[in-house]
Amino acid sequence: MGTLWIHLMRSIGVIMIFCGTFFFVAATVGIIRMPDPYNRGHVSCKGDSPGFMLCLLGIWCYWATVCFSESLILLVIVAFMLFANPISTHSILRLCYYRRVEFSSDTSLQEEK
Repeated sequence: MGTLWIHLMRSIGVIMIFCGTFFFVAATVGIIRMPDPYNRGHVSCKGDSPGFMLCLLGIWCYWATVCFSESLILLVIVAFMLFANPISTHSILRLCYYRRVEFSSDTSLQEEK
């Protein structure tokens, strides 16, 4: 039963790492295709958060089979990144807005009145 659990956790870890890599690749393509910093920031935040989380959880699934007590550090990093990535992206884009970085002509805005 022990070796079955180890193989199952490692297989789940590999699948999660591949899914996380897919999110990273999709975010990279989105960053290249978007016209202005606001859209690029949105795409990078939306793609990097699940990509980073899935990759680290996949590494955790593997590392939990090796040394469970040390693998808990990875869960702390995942919890930190769930907050740090959106907050830092928001701060950078807010600075762009206050510095009056131009929007692309393809970007539609709905301003408050």
